Amino acid sequence: MKLKYKIQFVMFIMLAISACKKDEHNNMATLTSITINSPYENQVVNKGDTLNITASIKAPAAMHGYDLFIVSSNNDTLLVLDEHTHGDNIVVNKSWVNTTDAISDAQLIIVATLDHDGNTLTQSRTFKISL
Repeated sequence: MKLKYKIQFVMFIMLAISACKKDEHNNMATLTSITINSPYENQVVNKGDTLNITASIKAPAAMHGYDLFIVSSNNDTLLVLDEHTHGDNIVVNKSWVNTTDAISDAQLIIVATLDHDGNTLTQSRTFKISL
């Protein structure tokens, strides 16, 4: 009979621990912010122009980097960057030169990696590609 209570106790503790981990992730995602400073919404980037990309990612605990994408409205991937950097305040300062021969809308997408479990937070900004 005592073994039954021990097993139930251990199961209760395991359930409580796993619930805490989910709460930690929910808090991390809720308290994390991505602020894109540049480009501004609907900014026009002509062929040959350099687009400066600046943003900040702030979290209550150390994150594990970010991915940055530029994707055209034609679903062409124009830029992919993977930055594996740790910290609770990550500054993004990158650039991209427009070498495309098409006019389209484009999305800058920043995906912050919150932990090694693959939990993420995403922010995007639309801009325009021109000739």
